[in-house]
Amino acid sequence: MFIQTETTPNPATLKFLPGLSVMDEGTADYQNADDAGNSPLAQRLFAVAGVRGVFLGRDFVTITKDEATDWDHAKPALLGAIMEHFQSGQPVIQGDQAADHGTRGQAEAIMDIIVDVLNTSGVTLQDVSRIGVGTGPGNFTGIRISVSAARGFALSLGIPAIGVNGFDATLYGQSDEAVACLPAIRDQIYFSGHGLDAQLADRDQAARLGRSLIDRPDPAQLVKNIARIAENADRFDRPVPMYVKPANAAPARDLPPKVLDDAS
Repeated sequence: MFIQTETTPNPATLKFLPGLSVMDEGTADYQNADDAGNSPLAQRLFAVAGVRGVFLGRDFVTITKDEATDWDHAKPALLGAIMEHFQSGQPVIQGDQAADHGTRGQAEAIMDIIVDVLNTSGVTLQDVSRIGVGTGPGNFTGIRISVSAARGFALSLGIPAIGVNGFDATLYGQSDEAVACLPAIRDQIYFSGHGLDAQLADRDQAARLGRSLIDRPDPAQLVKNIARIAENADRFDRPVPMYVKPANAAPARDLPPKVLDDAS
């Protein structure tokens, strides 16, 4: 078995190509060993000292190391771990892949949409210089799929992926006093604006701010706004899904589920 490696624009990230299929469908993104409980391959890789991120694509594995680790020391161990996994006969992901990673259904749909958009526009992936992706808040599975897909494409193409949250995308071109309102569960909304922390509450609470409320635009306009923000971005932090905790003032008759922080 011959495993090739490729560098990426991020010196802390290295791409490994084992020469065979890694993920039959979709992608999987792991930020730590605890998150990799259903992936024997990712568990092997996190067992190597210094590994802090594993991304599994259709025919590649991308690994991110910490600053203190040298590739000259980590790379041989990682090559050995990948080879051992594929020789062991174990699956890359165990159990219900769809439930844990959303790699079926929505993932298939987003790939088809990307292909259709590229074909309609008359461009190829090689023509893309950066990727903008919506990071929420919103549907947990859908956002995680889209962020993972964007990061996968970015790593494969060697280009930046820029995360744009729904509030910034909604308020693009609006005044600083405007407040973005995004649909949420149980007739509630997520809202945020300039100098205002994101909250999950009733629309009445946002209205009491006395500021102009701007609803999320239609999907086509939202995508355009995300693209324009990404085009002008000068920071390329790795995109991650955005989550909003419920506001303390949510009415007792219709409380959202309790959100536990890491200390709970």
